[in-house]
Amino acid sequence: MDKAGEIEPRDPLDEQAPVLVADLAAEQHRWPVLSAHAKTQDVSSAMCLPLTVAGEHFGSLNLFDAAQGAFDHTSQHAGLLLSMHAAIAAAHLHAVRQLHSALEHRDVIGQAKGILVERHKLHPDQAFGVLSTVSQNSNCKLHEVARELTTTGALLSRR
Repeated sequence: MDKAGEIEPRDPLDEQAPVLVADLAAEQHRWPVLSAHAKTQDVSSAMCLPLTVAGEHFGSLNLFDAAQGAFDHTSQHAGLLLSMHAAIAAAHLHAVRQLHSALEHRDVIGQAKGILVERHKLHPDQAFGVLSTVSQNSNCKLHEVARELTTTGALLSRR
């Protein structure tokens, strides 16, 4: 933000900077579909705020108004504060989903490791390494490779 408290003009190379559009109708060359749709919805201005935490992007908060140039420095401040909170909430939700996924797939991965340990007399870390390598080489998720091993007895079936 600049010293007056307004959002500074957007650097087109900065994907984390807010995008302010005072008149969507005048932006037909940049966003022809959005501009045409905005006209049908009586929308004239937009403020788009990225939802970013620690360099990871989780989407954007898009605010629209019927008036041209509707987003003054007060609404810009409020939008930035709201987008920061929304970004943190989105990052938290993402982390929770990852934990749930890890817990959901932990058993099948453990079973697959056990199969490899028993069959090939590997250390559990080596068995995990085998699963990881197969996952990367086959472009399949690790839990999918593990599920296939536990259901078919083979690391990969012909696809």
